[in-house]
Amino acid sequence: PVVGVWGDFLSMSFPGIYWGTTDSVRISTRVRDFWDAPTLPWLDFRPFLSEPDSLAHGIVWKVEIDGVDPQDGRLDPLGAGTARFAVFFNRGMDTRHPPILTFGVRDPWTQHIVRDGATWSENGRVWSASYAIDAGSGDGMNCVRVTGAVDPEGFEIPPETGRFWFNIQAAGSASNEFVATAGVGKVLLEWPPAATDDALGYNLYRATATSDTTFADPVLINSTLVLDSTYTDFAVTPNTAYLYSYRIVGTDMAESDPSKSVAATPVGAASGDANGDMAVNVLDIVAVVNYVLEERPEPFLAEAADANLDGHIDVLDVVRIVRTILGLPKTADTAPVAATAELTVEDGFIVLRSAVPVAGLQFSLVGAGADSLRLTPTDALTGMETGSVVRGGQATYVVYSLSRTVLPTGTVALFHVNGARGTQLRDIVLSDTDGRQIPTDVVADEVVALPSAYGLSQNYPNPFNPSTTMGLALPQAADVQLAVYNLAGQRIRLLRQGRLEAGYHRVVWDGRDDRGRAVASGVYLYRLEAGGYLETRKLAVLK
Repeated sequence: PVVGVWGDFLSMSFPGIYWGTTDSVRISTRVRDFWDAPTLPWLDFRPFLSEPDSLAHGIVWKVEIDGVDPQDGRLDPLGAGTARFAVFFNRGMDTRHPPILTFGVRDPWTQHIVRDGATWSENGRVWSASYAIDAGSGDGMNCVRVTGAVDPEGFEIPPETGRFWFNIQAAGSASNEFVATAGVGKVLLEWPPAATDDALGYNLYRATATSDTTFADPVLINSTLVLDSTYTDFAVTPNTAYLYSYRIVGTDMAESDPSKSVAATPVGAASGDANGDMAVNVLDIVAVVNYVLEERPEPFLAEAADANLDGHIDVLDVVRIVRTILGLPKTADTAPVAATAELTVEDGFIVLRSAVPVAGLQFSLVGAGADSLRLTPTDALTGMETGSVVRGGQATYVVYSLSRTVLPTGTVALFHVNGARGTQLRDIVLSDTDGRQIPTDVVADEVVALPSAYGLSQNYPNPFNPSTTMGLALPQAADVQLAVYNLAGQRIRLLRQGRLEAGYHRVVWDGRDDRGRAVASGVYLYRLEAGGYLETRKLAVLK
């Protein structure tokens, strides 16, 4: 160094040195002198070398990416595609020992290895190779690391790291064709497939607008990895703005940086159009019933399915949609009706008592026995549609009609229940013919269980014409005989003979004898014999 005086201050001159760059501004920021602290001398680094001396041991003095030195030139962000890296050494190197060139977004900058199409220059001073950048390469500022090269004297270069930085925006550039198309209650997302064999699939993210200019944090919307490059988001609210992005999931299960974001605002549908096909028909009934039964139909527009606008989707909405399909007048009244009703379990039957006709109902049987229970519809449900699902200790049933069939006022046995020990009746919803709720005056919580003793119930209806039903209670499997006798003790009809399993059973008599002839009006006896149990009751035939 040359020491001198610059004005009233001490100066030092270091000419002929390579400072790692040819940018004088960068050099000045790498030294600490008078301009940083007045007590220090001023440093004059001019003239400086544009590259290190070849007499020194081998070092990296420059790295070019696509022909640009990121230290001294303007290197635009790299998108998806092939980039060419060139490493410049101060002298000819031993080409038997190629350098290890890596880059990454975090220390030690070894996340990606550059080695495709590697070549040496004739003088051994430049080594170059290519790397295919894709959306999984890691968007953001990446740093180059070079190690491993050896000069002719056998000296290995000192690790080069921290000087050469470049920006990757591959995820964003690869997603320029990412499109979100808003539909009725849905958003269709499409994007170009990842141009890499390391991609396993995709994760989709959705942010919901919280105001006209802000969005909430994005959340993952797919429950399983998306393997295709399309996805339809049905879990949306009409007229709400959303922002979507996706990330590529690689073979190492790591996600890429997010793609560009695209916005979409799905539109709403008419009341009752549960599936968003711009029509109200039986398909919407099926969609709502499946939703009530927790079958997760898609597409499904909850806002349109809530036909009575009470914030719940249940059989009340089914009845209202049926009225729409049938062209019946719509009622604006959504308040519960004044009359009350109840659903109970009696002698192995689910029984409805209502002061008004019932157009639809739903209920659940909950408990350990729900998975094995069996419900058999009675004749009272003729003309009604029944949907059910049994899952995880709960059986849910929905009853409705597409033909305006209703359950009459009074007491009606709906289902014969068998095999449901330890099960309780819950979540009852009853609808009148206008889709209004019929309140239940008690909370139905009866235990549905196998009978504790043998029993024979009184037939109903009684008197009857043309048929009647009798109920049997068996606490355990048994050989049974059920027969009808006249008052003289003569058997006129054998109704059931053989082995029956434990539970409640129903038997229907059509008023005919064993020869198929209708019996005369009058009083008859019916008797049950089962497991040593014997009981006789009277019934009346009225022509």
